[in-house]
Amino acid sequence: MQRPPANQGNNRFKASVRHYHRAGSPDNRTWDEWIDGSSAGSRAPRRQGLKIAGIIVAVLTLVAIIVGLIIELG
Repeated sequence: MQRPPANQGNNRFKASVRHYHRAGSPDNRTWDEWIDGSSAGSRAPRRQGLKIAGIIVAVLTLVAIIVGLIIELG
Protein backbone atom coordinates (compact mmCIF):
# COMPACT_ATOMS: atom_id res chain seq x y z
CA MET A 1 0.00 0.00 0.00
CA GLN A 2 1.50 3.30 -1.08
CA ARG A 3 1.12 6.49 0.90
CA PRO A 4 -0.03 9.65 -0.88
CA PRO A 5 2.61 12.34 -1.36
CA ALA A 6 3.04 14.65 1.67
CA ASN A 7 2.98 17.82 -0.41
CA GLN A 8 -0.49 17.17 -1.74
CA GLY A 9 -2.68 20.31 -1.83
CA ASN A 10 -5.89 18.91 -0.37
CA ASN A 11 -5.52 17.87 3.26
CA ARG A 12 -7.60 15.16 4.80
CA PHE A 13 -8.39 17.12 7.95
CA LYS A 14 -9.79 20.56 7.20
CA ALA A 15 -11.60 21.41 10.42
CA SER A 16 -10.83 24.77 11.97
CA VAL A 17 -11.29 23.39 15.50
CA ARG A 18 -9.90 20.03 16.56
CA HIS A 19 -12.13 17.52 18.33
CA TYR A 20 -10.28 17.88 21.62
CA HIS A 21 -10.99 21.61 21.77
CA ARG A 22 -14.71 21.09 21.93
CA ALA A 23 -16.54 20.74 25.21
CA GLY A 24 -18.25 17.42 25.86
CA SER A 25 -21.41 18.91 27.35
CA PRO A 26 -23.57 21.56 25.72
CA ASP A 27 -24.42 23.37 28.96
CA ASN A 28 -22.26 26.23 30.24
CA ARG A 29 -21.20 25.30 33.76
CA THR A 30 -19.08 27.40 36.04
CA TRP A 31 -15.71 26.29 37.32
CA ASP A 32 -17.14 25.53 40.80
CA GLU A 33 -19.92 23.40 39.33
CA TRP A 34 -17.42 21.52 37.18
CA ILE A 35 -15.06 20.85 40.12
CA ASP A 36 -17.63 20.19 42.85
CA GLY A 37 -20.04 18.32 40.62
CA SER A 38 -23.12 20.10 41.89
CA SER A 39 -25.10 19.15 38.78
CA ALA A 40 -24.54 15.47 39.61
CA GLY A 41 -25.59 16.06 43.23
CA SER A 42 -29.19 15.22 42.45
CA ARG A 43 -28.17 11.63 41.66
CA ALA A 44 -26.03 11.21 44.76
CA PRO A 45 -28.83 10.33 47.26
CA ARG A 46 -30.21 7.67 44.94
CA ARG A 47 -26.79 6.14 44.39
CA GLN A 48 -26.08 6.21 48.10
CA GLY A 49 -29.42 4.51 48.79
CA LEU A 50 -28.61 1.75 46.31
CA LYS A 51 -25.19 1.32 47.90
CA ILE A 52 -26.71 0.98 51.37
CA ALA A 53 -29.32 -1.48 50.09
CA GLY A 54 -26.58 -3.56 48.45
CA ILE A 55 -24.59 -3.66 51.67
CA ILE A 56 -27.66 -4.72 53.66
CA VAL A 57 -28.44 -7.51 51.18
CA ALA A 58 -24.81 -8.72 51.30
CA VAL A 59 -24.77 -8.77 55.12
CA LEU A 60 -28.10 -10.62 55.31
CA THR A 61 -26.86 -13.17 52.77
CA LEU A 62 -23.70 -13.73 54.79
CA VAL A 63 -25.72 -14.14 58.00
CA ALA A 64 -28.04 -16.63 56.27
CA ILE A 65 -25.07 -18.67 55.05
CA ILE A 66 -23.50 -18.73 58.52
CA VAL A 67 -26.80 -19.71 60.17
CA GLY A 68 -27.33 -22.41 57.54
CA LEU A 69 -23.87 -23.84 58.19
CA ILE A 70 -24.38 -23.80 61.96
CA ILE A 71 -27.71 -25.63 61.61
CA GLU A 72 -26.33 -28.15 59.12
CA LEU A 73 -23.15 -28.93 61.07
CA GLY A 74 -24.69 -28.72 64.53
